[in-house]
Amino acid sequence: MKLFCVAHAGGSASLYEQWKGKMEGIEIIPLELIGHGRRGPMQQSNISMETYVEDLYEQISSQISDTEYSIFGHSMGAIIVYELCKKMQRLNRKKPQKIFFSGKQAPHLPQKNKLSLYENKEFWEKIYLMGGVEEEIYAEKELLDFFYPLIKNDFEIVDNYYEKEPYKLNTPICIITGTRDRFEENEIIAWKDYSSIACDFYKVVGDHFYLKKNIKDTLNIIKQELL
Repeated sequence: MKLFCVAHAGGSASLYEQWKGKMEGIEIIPLELIGHGRRGPMQQSNISMETYVEDLYEQISSQISDTEYSIFGHSMGAIIVYELCKKMQRLNRKKPQKIFFSGKQAPHLPQKNKLSLYENKEFWEKIYLMGGVEEEIYAEKELLDFFYPLIKNDFEIVDNYYEKEPYKLNTPICIITGTRDRFEENEIIAWKDYSSIACDFYKVVGDHFYLKKNIKDTLNIIKQELL
């Protein structure tokens, strides 16, 4: 079983490196978004949702024909994965065994607390308080200035994204959130309308980035769902 993983706004594939080798029978394949991590430079600031989806489609298309696979997307990665799976379903490509949507409200519900409305200093303060930037990076203004265009662009994608109505995927889905994340219960339960088969819900102790700080419980859920 391959598990393709997509990170959050401004995040890189390295988010999932600690998952590798911890689940027998599941191969972790982190997908690097264009402009992020090893696919920089990260100064790019005009990447669209469509570009991300098309790029990920190209990345996985050749890797799914002869194996079972699932997909995991966290935060911005969740809505990118949703759009990717819509595209694959419409093209009648081999469907995933399961789709994991993490740290995101259902796509037809508007984004609250839009971080893209804040400028440089306040923008970084908000992200830091969310746990989205490490303390050593937050202390380095030059690094923040370097990362700012791309990460601001990502949050503009997140804040402006809106699905008119749920699109039912013909795949079971699994919704995971942190116990201290900012979402209302109804915003998470609304994901049930996005699968024609089944929708499971889990909470992991932690904040928006529970998957970095509570790896054991996160992987236990994934193993339970896939094995």
